[in-house]
Amino acid sequence: MSRNIAVMTAHTATGAGGSVALYPGLLNVTLSGTFEGTVQIERSLDAGSTWVPLSVASATPLSLTVPVTIVLEEAEQGVLWRSRCTAHTSGTATATISQ
Repeated sequence: MSRNIAVMTAHTATGAGGSVALYPGLLNVTLSGTFEGTVQIERSLDAGSTWVPLSVASATPLSLTVPVTIVLEEAEQGVLWRSRCTAHTSGTATATISQ
């Protein structure tokens, strides 16, 4: 079954972007643009009441500071995903989360 689900946020200041509910399976996270700043990707398991940043080893939040594409896998139904700009100096960081 083919799905085309996505949310795109152009970060020009700190703050959260729009969210998208995804199905179990692979998803793409792309950060593009010319910018100086930091973007984190967050998940919510409770319909957006609580947001938790993706973490790497030792529970350190994954902070994206350069254009990148990451392929991840979601195991649960209906989990919300979004991007959050946690630091911004200049430019536009465009975050796309898609499935």
